[in-house]
Amino acid sequence: MQSKFRLLVLFIFAASAFQCTSAVSDFERIRQRVTESLLKGESDDSHVKMLLESFRADSTWPGIDYSDLSREGFQHSRHSSALV
Repeated sequence: MQSKFRLLVLFIFAASAFQCTSAVSDFERIRQRVTESLLKGESDDSHVKMLLESFRADSTWPGIDYSDLSREGFQHSRHSSALV
């Protein structure tokens, strides 16, 4: 009986290890597709230059109210957009 239990535990461990490996490769595949998609886009060099020049030492951009956490005026999306 004890050997059957050990065999069952070993099987469950092996199956879960396989699932984790599969999930990692799925996440890697998704990451790769998203990265490729983002890198395909065209960029406006003058806009990128303006964003880099206006980026502050405290990692903020002017004109974005970082203290506003309301749902109506949530401006952090502008920060994320500038990063992309």
